[in-house]
Amino acid sequence: MRKAFYFGRTRIGRATNWVGFAIMASACLWIAAVAAGEHTFVLGVGTHLQSGKRDLEKSLDRLAAAGVMALRDDVPWSLVEQTPGKLHIPDRWDRLVNEANARGINPLLILDYGNKFYDDGDKPTSDEAIAAFTRYAAFVAAHFKGRVPYYEIWNEWGWSGGSPEDYVRLVKSVYPAVKGADPDAIVLVGADVPVGAGKSHNTILGGFIEQIILQGVLNFVDALSLHTYVHCEPGSHPEDWAAWMRQVEEELKRTAGGPVPFYITEMGWPTCIGSCGIDIEEQARYLARMFLLARTMPFIKGIWWYDLQNDGPDPKNREHNFGLLNHDLTPKPAYTALKSVSPVVREGRYVGSLYAGPAVHILRFDQGETTALAFWKEEHAPCSAVWLTSSKPIQAKVGDIDGCMKPVSWEAVGASGYRLPLPLSEMPQMLFLAGEAISLDKLGASCAREP
Repeated sequence: MRKAFYFGRTRIGRATNWVGFAIMASACLWIAAVAAGEHTFVLGVGTHLQSGKRDLEKSLDRLAAAGVMALRDDVPWSLVEQTPGKLHIPDRWDRLVNEANARGINPLLILDYGNKFYDDGDKPTSDEAIAAFTRYAAFVAAHFKGRVPYYEIWNEWGWSGGSPEDYVRLVKSVYPAVKGADPDAIVLVGADVPVGAGKSHNTILGGFIEQIILQGVLNFVDALSLHTYVHCEPGSHPEDWAAWMRQVEEELKRTAGGPVPFYITEMGWPTCIGSCGIDIEEQARYLARMFLLARTMPFIKGIWWYDLQNDGPDPKNREHNFGLLNHDLTPKPAYTALKSVSPVVREGRYVGSLYAGPAVHILRFDQGETTALAFWKEEHAPCSAVWLTSSKPIQAKVGDIDGCMKPVSWEAVGASGYRLPLPLSEMPQMLFLAGEAISLDKLGASCAREP
């Protein structure tokens, strides 16, 4: 469920152009193991396809066409164990996984929710219920071995009232069972909001995520997962979200005694009318900026946007309006934005940024022999354009969010310099520089009042 999460923009604070750049010994063992591995950023989208009530093939085709690498969906315990002690995987789940795999999309399956035969259908906290949930989790992992690379233990346990102690007990039982069934599976835990006591976004201290780390959960995970919504804070832009992520990373590091990389398995902005909603064009701008900014933070290992399709037709219902697609599967502008930025988000290597003025962002990504510069301004930026400068003209094209490419020409400046005018908007654009490798220090940028 998508709750109304708040954080104080003014209390967190952020630089106008920030993109530049009891400790537990047991936690450090996990941290060292994670740091030693190579990670590819995962571009994912949450889906609600397991129920079989949506057009599976058309939905997956939409994901594949947008360059999505992974989906996230529930596999509820109650649908696997419908008779006590007897476990069965619904045929439609096999179809979902197989059809996703056929399109190069990796599933993340959430092991979640109660079963009426145990603990009155509530969270499994008794020994009997934990043992039964563990059997179910291992059964699912064994069934999908080699086809499902990611599992997540529960969804928003803490936010829905569960205790950290009970969650850690469950994880300690489930994690080794899933790894025993499929040693190659990546098991995520947390799946909750990194806020402090009292649901404060100013700190993780005293909150669910901090508590499970202090109780040793990092010994029973392959990675941490977080849900990082900010949509109910007025003016909560992607740049504010990114500043918050950097703060969260620092507090996780202090809590665990070392780096704690994480996946974000839910994040998005709703396009509902009324409280906490934004319009569909703004959703598209926020999505593009969020994914691009995420790639500047190496501790974020992937993001699953929430979610693929609007969950209903009511324009005033917040839960109905998080989708990249409308309820009828027609694309919203956010889908087009994702399709536009996904090649750079998936394949680009973030190199650094150019400073052109306050609230202006120019991020450089290398893709083989091509350099991509993603550039945009925030809503309050004083610049309407930037001048990109170089010691020599470089073959260049500008791409907009619709994928339209057009060549651009450099202007000679003096005897040995060139500049390129780049009009700014709140929607990121891409400048592609082709040919030989370009050193970042050979490029410059400055604010221009007029394009």
